[in-house]
Amino acid sequence: MKFQVRVEGHKELRKAIRDTKDKGLARGLRQAHKETAALVVPPARADAPKQSGSLAASVAPSSSVNGAVVRAGSAKGRTKFYAGPIHFGWPRRGIKPHAFLFRAAYAMREQYATRFRELISALMRDNIES
Repeated sequence: MKFQVRVEGHKELRKAIRDTKDKGLARGLRQAHKETAALVVPPARADAPKQSGSLAASVAPSSSVNGAVVRAGSAKGRTKFYAGPIHFGWPRRGIKPHAFLFRAAYAMREQYATRFRELISALMRDNIES
């Protein structure tokens, strides 16, 4: 089970950027992914179950040229192995799912779609006009 967002034309955009061999464009795309994923972090942290607060603190964006994800469970080298069972549940242990990452991503879908569109438009405008 996962929550994914597909961007129409994204594969072609990545290929075009790769074909230009322009590292600045690739960095810009990666940064756009990271900024977009960062929009999901605050609501995910707010919705994460809090006993000590370390699970909420471990929610962070991660990106590459291919896309972005919001991860929970590893922060500053300290892995929170319980992040998966808390998010997805573990029926055998009586742990009910608390899909805080999926809920945050769903709630922010319009904001990150708009922001990603703005960032990609700015990236293309700045690099095509130069």
